Amino acid sequence: QVWMAENLNVTKTPDGTDITEGAYCYDNNPDNCVTYGSLYTWTTAMNLPNTCTSYIQNNDSSKTMTCGTETYTVEYPNHRGICPEGWHIPNLKDFDDLAQYVLNPQNPSYNQVNVDSAINNIAHKLKATTTWKYNSNVPQGTDEYGFAAKAAGFFNSRKFVYIGEEAGFWEAAPGPRMGSIAWRRRLSYNDDWLQTYSANTQYAYSVRCLKDNP
Repeated sequence: QVWMAENLNVTKTPDGTDITEGAYCYDNNPDNCVTYGSLYTWTTAMNLPNTCTSYIQNNDSSKTMTCGTETYTVEYPNHRGICPEGWHIPNLKDFDDLAQYVLNPQNPSYNQVNVDSAINNIAHKLKATTTWKYNSNVPQGTDEYGFAAKAAGFFNSRKFVYIGEEAGFWEAAPGPRMGSIAWRRRLSYNDDWLQTYSANTQYAYSVRCLKDNP
Protein backbone atom coordinates (compact mmCIF):
# COMPACT_ATOMS: atom_id res chain seq x y z
CA GLN A 1 0.00 0.00 0.00
CA VAL A 2 0.98 3.60 -0.66
CA TRP A 3 -0.93 6.12 1.45
CA MET A 4 -0.74 9.88 1.27
CA ALA A 5 1.33 11.21 4.14
CA GLU A 6 -1.14 13.98 4.98
CA ASN A 7 -4.86 14.63 4.93
CA LEU A 8 -6.50 15.82 1.74
CA ASN A 9 -6.86 19.58 1.31
CA VAL A 10 -8.40 20.28 -2.09
CA THR A 11 -10.94 22.92 -3.09
CA LYS A 12 -11.99 21.48 -6.46
CA THR A 13 -13.51 18.21 -7.67
CA PRO A 14 -11.57 16.12 -10.22
CA ASP A 15 -13.36 17.88 -13.11
CA GLY A 16 -12.28 21.30 -11.82
CA THR A 17 -15.57 22.32 -10.22
CA ASP A 18 -15.20 24.41 -7.07
CA ILE A 19 -16.23 22.61 -3.88
CA THR A 20 -18.68 25.10 -2.41
CA GLU A 21 -20.39 22.86 0.16
CA GLY A 22 -19.32 20.06 2.46
CA ALA A 23 -15.71 21.17 3.02
CA TYR A 24 -14.48 23.01 6.12
CA CYS A 25 -11.44 24.28 7.91
CA TYR A 26 -11.70 23.63 11.65
CA ASP A 27 -13.24 26.68 13.33
CA ASN A 28 -13.43 28.19 9.83
CA ASN A 29 -9.76 29.09 10.22
CA PRO A 30 -7.79 28.57 6.97
CA ASP A 31 -4.61 27.96 8.97
CA ASN A 32 -6.17 24.76 10.29
CA CYS A 33 -6.62 23.46 6.75
CA VAL A 34 -2.89 24.00 6.22
CA THR A 35 -2.02 22.09 9.40
CA TYR A 36 -4.70 19.39 9.45
CA GLY A 37 -6.16 19.29 5.95
CA SER A 38 -9.81 19.98 5.18
CA LEU A 39 -12.77 18.28 6.81
CA TYR A 40 -15.24 16.86 4.27
CA THR A 41 -18.71 15.42 4.48
CA TRP A 42 -18.95 11.86 3.16
CA THR A 43 -21.08 13.09 0.27
CA THR A 44 -18.42 15.59 -0.77
CA ALA A 45 -15.53 13.17 -0.22
CA MET A 46 -17.25 10.64 -2.48
CA ASN A 47 -17.88 13.37 -5.09
CA LEU A 48 -21.63 12.87 -4.93
CA PRO A 49 -24.18 15.69 -5.29
CA ASN A 50 -24.67 17.72 -2.13
CA THR A 51 -28.36 16.76 -2.22
CA CYS A 52 -27.37 13.13 -1.65
CA THR A 53 -27.70 13.28 2.13
CA SER A 54 -29.49 9.95 2.44
CA TYR A 55 -29.53 6.91 0.19
CA ILE A 56 -30.68 3.42 -0.59
CA GLN A 57 -27.77 1.04 -1.11
CA ASN A 58 -28.90 -1.17 -3.96
CA ASN A 59 -28.41 -4.91 -3.69
CA ASP A 60 -26.59 -5.42 -6.97
CA SER A 61 -23.18 -6.48 -8.21
CA SER A 62 -22.33 -3.03 -9.54
CA LYS A 63 -22.48 -1.49 -6.04
CA THR A 64 -24.83 1.34 -6.86
CA MET A 65 -26.67 3.61 -4.48
CA THR A 66 -29.78 5.66 -5.09
CA CYS A 67 -30.14 9.22 -3.77
CA GLY A 68 -33.62 10.56 -4.42
CA THR A 69 -34.36 9.73 -8.05
CA GLU A 70 -30.73 9.41 -9.17
CA THR A 71 -28.50 6.33 -9.09
CA TYR A 72 -24.73 6.52 -8.61
CA THR A 73 -22.01 3.92 -8.81
CA VAL A 74 -19.64 3.34 -5.91
CA GLU A 75 -16.54 2.04 -7.65
CA TYR A 76 -14.88 -0.89 -5.90
CA PRO A 77 -12.14 -1.22 -4.89
CA ASN A 78 -10.95 2.14 -6.23
CA HIS A 79 -13.59 4.84 -5.78
CA ARG A 80 -11.76 8.06 -6.62
CA GLY A 81 -14.10 10.56 -4.99
CA ILE A 82 -12.25 13.87 -4.72
CA CYS A 83 -8.81 12.25 -4.59
CA PRO A 84 -6.25 13.07 -7.31
CA GLU A 85 -6.00 10.86 -10.38
CA GLY A 86 -4.51 7.48 -9.51
CA TRP A 87 -5.69 7.65 -5.90
CA HIS A 88 -8.92 6.67 -4.15
CA ILE A 89 -10.98 6.92 -0.97
CA PRO A 90 -9.92 3.86 1.07
CA ASN A 91 -12.46 1.11 1.57
CA LEU A 92 -13.00 -1.19 4.54
CA LYS A 93 -10.43 -3.73 3.37
CA ASP A 94 -7.83 -1.03 2.71
CA PHE A 95 -7.91 0.02 6.35
CA ASP A 96 -7.95 -3.61 7.48
CA ASP A 97 -4.84 -4.30 5.41
CA LEU A 98 -3.14 -1.28 6.97
CA ALA A 99 -4.03 -2.51 10.43
CA GLN A 100 -2.76 -6.00 9.65
CA TYR A 101 0.57 -4.62 8.49
CA VAL A 102 1.00 -2.51 11.61
CA LEU A 103 0.03 -5.45 13.81
CA ASN A 104 2.42 -7.86 12.13
CA PRO A 105 4.64 -6.31 9.43
CA GLN A 106 6.52 -9.57 8.92
CA ASN A 107 3.34 -11.46 8.10
CA PRO A 108 0.48 -8.98 7.55
CA SER A 109 -2.00 -11.63 6.41
CA TYR A 110 -1.53 -13.71 9.56
CA ASN A 111 -4.96 -12.96 11.03
CA GLN A 112 -7.94 -11.43 9.29
CA VAL A 113 -9.16 -8.37 11.16
CA ASN A 114 -12.87 -8.16 11.82
CA VAL A 115 -14.01 -4.84 10.34
CA ASP A 116 -16.28 -4.24 13.33
CA SER A 117 -13.57 -4.73 15.92
CA ALA A 118 -11.48 -2.23 17.81
CA ILE A 119 -7.85 -3.04 17.02
CA ASN A 120 -5.70 -2.24 20.04
CA ASN A 121 -2.01 -1.34 20.45
CA ILE A 122 -1.49 0.15 17.01
CA ALA A 123 -2.87 3.69 17.01
CA HIS A 124 0.31 5.24 18.43
CA LYS A 125 2.26 3.85 15.47
CA LEU A 126 -0.04 5.72 13.06
CA LYS A 127 -0.37 8.97 15.03
CA ALA A 128 1.75 12.01 14.29
CA THR A 129 4.23 12.98 16.99
CA THR A 130 2.50 16.36 17.38
CA THR A 131 -1.05 17.82 17.55
CA TRP A 132 -2.32 15.21 20.07
CA LYS A 133 -3.44 16.07 23.59
CA TYR A 134 -1.25 14.37 26.17
CA ASN A 135 -2.59 11.36 28.04
CA SER A 136 -0.19 9.66 30.44
CA ASN A 137 -2.13 6.39 30.21
CA VAL A 138 -1.79 6.04 26.42
CA PRO A 139 1.36 5.62 24.30
CA GLN A 140 2.26 8.83 22.51
CA GLY A 141 2.37 9.00 18.73
CA THR A 142 5.53 7.58 17.16
CA ASP A 143 4.52 7.78 13.47
CA GLU A 144 6.49 4.63 12.67
CA TYR A 145 5.19 4.31 9.12
CA GLY A 146 4.88 7.94 8.01
CA PHE A 147 1.08 7.91 8.19
CA ALA A 148 1.24 10.93 10.51
CA ALA A 149 -2.41 10.95 11.61
CA LYS A 150 -3.12 14.34 13.15
CA ALA A 151 -5.84 15.07 15.70
CA ALA A 152 -7.91 17.13 13.28
CA GLY A 153 -11.24 16.82 15.12
CA PHE A 154 -14.43 17.00 13.08
CA PHE A 155 -17.55 19.05 12.28
CA ASN A 156 -20.82 17.56 13.55
CA SER A 157 -22.99 19.75 11.29
CA ARG A 158 -23.48 22.22 14.16
CA LYS A 159 -20.04 22.88 15.60
CA PHE A 160 -16.38 21.89 15.39
CA VAL A 161 -15.28 19.46 18.09
CA TYR A 162 -12.34 17.42 19.43
CA ILE A 163 -9.35 19.01 17.73
CA GLY A 164 -6.28 17.67 19.53
CA GLU A 165 -8.29 14.68 20.74
CA GLU A 166 -9.56 12.70 17.76
CA ALA A 167 -8.91 11.86 14.12
CA GLY A 168 -11.52 10.37 11.83
CA PHE A 169 -11.11 9.13 8.25
CA TRP A 170 -13.96 8.42 5.86
CA GLU A 171 -14.22 5.09 4.09
CA ALA A 172 -15.73 4.61 0.63
CA ALA A 173 -18.61 2.60 2.02
CA PRO A 174 -22.14 3.55 2.97
CA GLY A 175 -23.47 2.25 6.26
CA PRO A 176 -26.64 0.13 6.33
CA ARG A 177 -28.60 -0.47 3.14
CA MET A 178 -30.75 2.59 3.73
CA GLY A 179 -30.11 5.78 5.63
CA SER A 180 -27.73 8.67 6.03
CA ILE A 181 -24.66 7.16 7.69
CA ALA A 182 -21.33 5.90 6.40
CA TRP A 183 -18.26 4.22 7.86
CA ARG A 184 -15.16 5.90 9.23
CA ARG A 185 -12.01 4.92 11.11
CA ARG A 186 -11.23 6.66 14.39
CA LEU A 187 -8.15 7.37 16.49
CA SER A 188 -8.42 9.02 19.93
CA TYR A 189 -6.02 10.49 22.48
CA ASN A 190 -7.88 8.40 25.08
CA ASP A 191 -6.81 4.99 23.79
CA ASP A 192 -4.51 3.08 21.45
CA TRP A 193 -7.23 1.63 19.21
CA LEU A 194 -7.98 1.90 15.53
CA GLN A 195 -11.76 1.67 15.58
CA THR A 196 -14.55 1.37 13.03
CA TYR A 197 -17.51 3.66 13.60
CA SER A 198 -20.46 4.92 11.63
CA ALA A 199 -21.27 8.62 11.32
CA ASN A 200 -23.81 10.86 9.67
CA THR A 201 -22.88 11.50 6.04
CA GLN A 202 -23.16 15.24 6.67
CA TYR A 203 -20.60 15.25 9.46
CA ALA A 204 -17.17 16.31 8.21
CA TYR A 205 -14.04 14.24 8.80
CA SER A 206 -10.59 13.97 7.29
CA VAL A 207 -9.89 12.19 4.00
CA ARG A 208 -6.71 10.19 3.49
CA CYS A 209 -6.24 8.97 -0.09
CA LEU A 210 -4.65 5.65 -1.05
CA LYS A 211 -2.82 4.91 -4.29
CA ASP A 212 -4.82 2.73 -6.70
CA ASN A 213 -3.97 -0.93 -7.07
CA PRO A 214 -2.06 -1.55 -10.32
